[in-house]
Amino acid sequence: MKNVKESAQLVFASKVVVAIAGLCALMVLMVFRVSNVERFDEVAYEELVASSQAADFNHGLTIFTGKQHRENVQKDIIFSEADGRRQMRLVSQTSDLVFTYGGGGDEVVEYLNGVSCDIQEELYYTLPDGREVKRHSGGQLSLRHAELEDPMAWIDGTTQELVPMQRVRHVEAGTATYHYRKDLFAADQVDLTRYFVPEHQLPELGEELLPMMQGHAQAVQFSVVGRQTVFQAYHLKMTLYSKEGLL
Repeated sequence: MKNVKESAQLVFASKVVVAIAGLCALMVLMVFRVSNVERFDEVAYEELVASSQAADFNHGLTIFTGKQHRENVQKDIIFSEADGRRQMRLVSQTSDLVFTYGGGGDEVVEYLNGVSCDIQEELYYTLPDGREVKRHSGGQLSLRHAELEDPMAWIDGTTQELVPMQRVRHVEAGTATYHYRKDLFAADQVDLTRYFVPEHQLPELGEELLPMMQGHAQAVQFSVVGRQTVFQAYHLKMTLYSKEGLL
């Protein structure tokens, strides 16, 4: 009976030893695998960093483009001139806004369809007798076309009745583009109208206005360079009106 118990104890002890040995071997294998996985991640990370740095170095050679389609677009652009703050209102039925990055620079261009644009061309005043008065950059007022050396050319707006007036240029075109970085509006085959408007606020869309000029141009460009606005019309044919009607 004693020998049977000793044999059982020996068998149990041998199984424990084998189990412990197996557990130790498994732990060694796990440590080996974990250390190799960590080393693999480290190498991959280093390669990723190196590749991203190379991509940053060469980003100027790669061009990325994004596009957004929009409908019933209206944008109001404010700019400054000597006679005060002016406004441009640009409306289009649809547009595609395209952003391009890379190739040594980035650009945002909006391609417009069914375009209507109103631009405040000049802000000025009139006196009760019809004479026109313009504002200078320093805020002074003078008669239009008067010799500034003449003391009678200068107008005191606090003592004389002044009616605010403006000239508005209205543009209609089938298609146009607006370059955001250049603040440049360009269109081909354009119908143009200039209006007299008795206020300094840009009129609402569809408001009845008195035309000063109507015409057609093969192309137009409008840009804001610093604080100077530039409007160019190419191959323009026009009809002129006075404040009383057709000339």
